[in-house]
Amino acid sequence: MKKIIEIFTHGLSKKILIAIFVLAAVDMFSMAAPYYLKYVIPDVYTYLKISQGDFDQLNAILGYVVLATQLPSGWLADKISGKKLLIISVVLSGIFTVMFGLATMGIFGSLQLIILYLVFIGFGVSTTLFLWSPLWKVLSEQSGSKDQGKLYGLQGSYNGLLGLIFITLIGTIATSMSKNGNNQLFYALVFIIAAALFISAWGIHKFVKDTNQKSSLLILIKSKFNKEKKKNNSSQFKNNLKTIFSLRAILLSFFVLGMYMFQSIFAYYLKSYLSIISTGTIVAAVAGLRTYGLRFIISGPWGKWLEKRKSWIFTLIMVLIVGILVATGFVLSAGFGNNITAKTSSGYILTLQILFPILFILVGVASWLLVAGRYMQISEIPNTKNTLGSIIALISFIAFSSDAWFYQMASSWMKSAGHEMTANDVIRLGYGSKGGYDQAGLQLLLFTALGISLFGALCGSLAFIINNIEKRKLNKSSYRWRTEGEN
Repeated sequence: MKKIIEIFTHGLSKKILIAIFVLAAVDMFSMAAPYYLKYVIPDVYTYLKISQGDFDQLNAILGYVVLATQLPSGWLADKISGKKLLIISVVLSGIFTVMFGLATMGIFGSLQLIILYLVFIGFGVSTTLFLWSPLWKVLSEQSGSKDQGKLYGLQGSYNGLLGLIFITLIGTIATSMSKNGNNQLFYALVFIIAAALFISAWGIHKFVKDTNQKSSLLILIKSKFNKEKKKNNSSQFKNNLKTIFSLRAILLSFFVLGMYMFQSIFAYYLKSYLSIISTGTIVAAVAGLRTYGLRFIISGPWGKWLEKRKSWIFTLIMVLIVGILVATGFVLSAGFGNNITAKTSSGYILTLQILFPILFILVGVASWLLVAGRYMQISEIPNTKNTLGSIIALISFIAFSSDAWFYQMASSWMKSAGHEMTANDVIRLGYGSKGGYDQAGLQLLLFTALGISLFGALCGSLAFIINNIEKRKLNKSSYRWRTEGEN
């Protein structure tokens, strides 16, 4: 029992653990409606009474708003109290989640799609401008540099635990009930998420340590008549820009883009791939386990283990390469084109019904191993003390840009190429899903994502080579630049 407690506490104080749990709740519930429901609930767009193409357009709009607000989010995180920004974020996300819930109930009638566009634009602002960079900066500053792996790992574990309870368990039951046309539990789930967001605002106020109560922006305004301070601020600003837009920061941004394919594109479209041969209830259970169960099990122990590695970048490169190989095997295991139809032999289908979930889970393992370490590697970039929020924003801006252009491309590509199925196509092919893209279309999208992941691995490798050269040149004993006690 002591060993289990140690795995999920890492010897941190009760105060820090509560703060981590609150931040995990903020993360999980904020991302639930705009992101994670589609990773767990099969054909989630049917609850919104729209097509998969329209739903991908909503995701693209969300992605474009994320792009527009990602860098300002980093600036805000470096200038304004992270605690205040997080409270604003969860309150706004709660309001938009309520609107999302009303949309699933068909309250808005002919205005449904327009309202959903507004809701997804709102989610983009609330979960990025006020949440993303501040969240990770606040988490990082709940303890010293020696505990960074523990902080990120435990946050992931607690996030997974909450997701298992609220999204996987309730979502799977809701999916099972929806087969008979009963969507009441799904509606209830959305409003539970909204309520949890409002409660999280209180949790942030009560338990999370403030990281920047006095705004640096106000300090700059007050010192505008002091020429010496203006000179120093200008010099520091230039140095900060060099760090933020350094070659290594940009390379790591594309490295994280390659990683993000596993968390977003693979999670969404491989789930659709799984839906070809499985029932909705099975897909929801397996996808929920992949999305939250694995995160709960993996993140804490992995974060602690990762802390002991010489180079976080090198370790993550290895994980990404293995993940690419497994994902490639998953896509190829069913053959090419629309070869799975209602006429496919039951023995072949049974084999895939066993193989698909196993490979889906393995790809999920790679995903959460990568997520737990993606921001830790910033410590292997020099001079990041005053630019942490901005570098997180730069990496997120580039990496998460795929939420915009990939879904936009998918929607246009699949429609123009005739890969979006009608109800008759689903019956003819014998798919377990209610609609969406056919097998051949999903393969095209997944191979595109695999190519992006491979490019990301190459960028990460180049960053590691640069670090190796610098380490030898400076006779450094470590790849890391952030020293103990430095926030």
